[in-house]
Amino acid sequence: MLVLLPLALITPTATGAGKQEPVVHAAQAAGCPFTFIGLHGLNEDSSSPTIQTAWTQFNSLAEKRGLQSRAVFLNHPKLTFSEFFSQIVDQQNRDPISRATGDLKDAATNAANRCHPARLVLVGYSEGAWIIDQWIQNADSTQLSQIAAVLVLGDPQWDNGDHGQGLARRANMGINPYIPSKPLGDRFTSLCLPRDPVCGEGYGNDVVGQFRDARNLQTACGIHCSYTKNSIQSVVQTLVTNASTK
Repeated sequence: MLVLLPLALITPTATGAGKQEPVVHAAQAAGCPFTFIGLHGLNEDSSSPTIQTAWTQFNSLAEKRGLQSRAVFLNHPKLTFSEFFSQIVDQQNRDPISRATGDLKDAATNAANRCHPARLVLVGYSEGAWIIDQWIQNADSTQLSQIAAVLVLGDPQWDNGDHGQGLARRANMGINPYIPSKPLGDRFTSLCLPRDPVCGEGYGNDVVGQFRDARNLQTACGIHCSYTKNSIQSVVQTLVTNASTK
C-alpha cells in the first residue's frame, strides 16, 4: 500500500534552468502558468522515469482543469548509490545537496523573472526530495510564498516516528521541522513506500537492516525504484488540487 504521513497527506515543454527571461507581470499574463520543477534521484539524471511520470500526469490533470504549466528538469550531478553513501552519509558531506539547492534557487528566480509572481510546483525523488527539503528551509519569504505545491517521493528526510525514518535522519542530518509551517505545510505531500530503505517506512528500529538494504540498492534497487510501478497518480492528483488553491 501507499503510506502517507498525516497532515495534508503527512501533511510538454521542458526547459533548462539557465537563461533569465524578461519579467511578465501577472496582471498582464492573467495569472502565471505553473512552473513544475523536477529534481531527480540517485543513479539517474534529469530523464528520471519517476519525475517524468509525475510531470506527464501533472500536466495532463492540470490541462483537464484548464490550467497551464511548463516544466523545468534540474540536471544536478548524477550520483551512484555508492557515491551517495560516501559523500552524504558516511562522511556527512552536504556539499552535493548544497550545490543543488543553489540550482533550485536559480530555477525559482528564473521562473519569477519569466512571470511574476511565479507559481512553483516542486517535485523531488530520493536525493531530489532532500534537496527540496533543504531549499525550503533556506528560501526567503518571497520565494516561499510562490510555492503552489510540493511532492516528495522516497525522501531521505522522511519522518514517521516509530514506523520508520529516512537515511538522513538515521545519520543525524535530519531537517526539523520536516513539514514546513502553514500555509505551505498544507500543500506539502510526502510519499514513502513500505520497505523503501532510503525513506525507511516500515523498518521501525531496524537501523542495521535499513542501511544494509540501502547499500544493496546499487545492484537491486527494488522498492525504491518502483514509484512509477506503484501508481503515483493519486498523489499527483493531490498535487494538482493543492496547486489549484494557490
